[in-house]
Amino acid sequence: MQLLAGGCRVVDRRGVELHRSHFAAAADAATLLAAADTALSEIALRRKHGSATAVVSDHVALTAIVPWQAELTRPEELQRYGAACLRAHGLEDPASYLVHTEFRTYGMPGLAYALPVGWTQALVDVFGTHGWRLQSLLPASPATFFSMRRLPRHGVQLNLLHDAATCAAMLCDHGGLLCHDVEPVIGNPMGTLVRLLSRMKANVEEVSAVRYISMAEPGRDIADCVASLWPAARMEADIAGYGLGGLSS
Repeated sequence: MQLLAGGCRVVDRRGVELHRSHFAAAADAATLLAAADTALSEIALRRKHGSATAVVSDHVALTAIVPWQAELTRPEELQRYGAACLRAHGLEDPASYLVHTEFRTYGMPGLAYALPVGWTQALVDVFGTHGWRLQSLLPASPATFFSMRRLPRHGVQLNLLHDAATCAAMLCDHGGLLCHDVEPVIGNPMGTLVRLLSRMKANVEEVSAVRYISMAEPGRDIADCVASLWPAARMEADIAGYGLGGLSS
């Protein structure tokens, strides 16, 4: 299940779409729970129960890039390290969040993320009510990062996640993650995107490819904005391609 601020989408393990809905306005955390309940009620008429994975909007979680630390190997050490990095991103009470830290590539930065304990349990309960076991839950940015294919040795890829409540960007090269940033959508959505991409431009001058990930195709204004910053970049749209989020009966 992809549970995003702009809508909800459910696919099975073969990628067959079982449900899709769009929200008139950016959904808050409570609306996302209600949307999950509605989607699972609809699917229950056609599918057996089983296990599920879910991707949720970045605005439900806190996410931070974490520098590589070779000496940290135990889960509790990584959790404390991730919590320390997340404090700068608004984490005040680690006990009220589920914190996870992961390095995808040896020697390269990784990501730490935190999901509210109460909200996460409520989502688990929604799935359980309909007979589904929620096996994995990830915010959109970590889900995209952890599911990425290894990039070619030369060039930098910008992953642009465009949701109704947040825009997120990740710069990656062959070695791994270079930069991650999130901008909340306030006022004009296009203005939000321009601010985020301008910061990405300050981090890296040349980008060879832009992967645009959203529940809708990019408009001409978005494509023009990307082209104005990185004229040589190849842009491809990955509609609702947040890495994970399916049902397996």
